[in-house]
Amino acid sequence: MRRTQCNEQVSAWLADLARRGRKESTIESYAEVVMRHLRFLERNGYSPDAERIGVEEIAFLYANLPGNENTRRSELRQLANFIVFTTGADPVKKAGLLYNRETVNRVWLEPADFRKMMEIADPTERLILVLGGYMGLRRSEIAGLRDSDIDSGYLIVRGKGHGRDGLVSRMPMPRPVVEEIASFMLWRAPYSRTDDHLVQMLFVTYRELRPVSPHHISDCVRKLGERVEVKATAHSLRRMYGTVMYHYCGVDPATLKDLMRHASINTTFKCYINGSEKKRKEAMDAFEKVMEET
Repeated sequence: MRRTQCNEQVSAWLADLARRGRKESTIESYAEVVMRHLRFLERNGYSPDAERIGVEEIAFLYANLPGNENTRRSELRQLANFIVFTTGADPVKKAGLLYNRETVNRVWLEPADFRKMMEIADPTERLILVLGGYMGLRRSEIAGLRDSDIDSGYLIVRGKGHGRDGLVSRMPMPRPVVEEIASFMLWRAPYSRTDDHLVQMLFVTYRELRPVSPHHISDCVRKLGERVEVKATAHSLRRMYGTVMYHYCGVDPATLKDLMRHASINTTFKCYINGSEKKRKEAMDAFEKVMEET
């Protein structure tokens, strides 16, 4: 695994995560976040030792780190997990900055806005959009796809879960995804590649394709949304997938839970199904009809 340069405390924490079966990609992501925060503290005159990080240091990070509030809270939760493992204390909890998913202002994307984004996207961006919008893949799943994961009309997806590869699913690819992958492969053919990741971006200076990171995927979707004056995130593609499947395609809850690879159906309905204006209108019309005829 390509390791972020870690100190001894962080290395011990990461080793414990590995023993408990966390995915290699998850451990690498945690290492990057925690070391970035520790370096930020050190550059600004604070100690990077876990024992010396208290409420003051957490408040400083929260006030000065880049990104929106939800991103800062989420990343500070990862830092807190490292500190709790090392010292037993939780300065993020003491600072009142617990990350609560129930308070997140979720971003929802409509199919019409998705189509606007598709119209202006470059080949890499289009592939990201269809994998998120037509298959409900998470940004980490998109970034981790390899050419060998394409298998006779199916896509091998390594999602959340414990173990080396997480939860592995063999998902059928809709026609637009098959067509977009074929088109992308034709586009990338003239360029050299550093490895076999499926989704890659072009570095024009070197005429070389390189893998995209989850963070790049997020930036890509957000910037596409801004260009068509729509608020969009990488995860809003997954929410659109769940909402369209349920409201417009009539997929039953149990099947939708399996398609979205959730352990609990409560997660599917609480976090991924938005209200539908069309369904609200149909409900009110039906209600009115019953009231007039009964």
